[in-house]
Amino acid sequence: MLAQEPWCFPPAIIAGLTDFQIEHVYVRPAVERAKRSDPNAMPEHDDEHDPFRHGIPPVEQFITMMLPTGHDAKYWGEVWTRLKAEEAEAKPPTGLP
Repeated sequence: MLAQEPWCFPPAIIAGLTDFQIEHVYVRPAVERAKRSDPNAMPEHDDEHDPFRHGIPPVEQFITMMLPTGHDAKYWGEVWTRLKAEEAEAKPPTGLP
């Protein structure tokens, strides 16, 4: 749990924590926050950091930007084509398949 988001602690940090610290400093507060949160609430959209705020970028830029996510260029080219078609139809983009 502590090695994943939102903490992303490396194993060396986790190894230095006591069970008490893990439970009372990290786990219990996270559980309490989760109980108080609205499960249907959506986070606000941050337009400033949205890479598509000015529309779908050119295909080469889109593919270069998306390649580190693990799919090949052919896949991202097909996604780009689908997104451009949706953009042309003035539909909100559905994103990935």
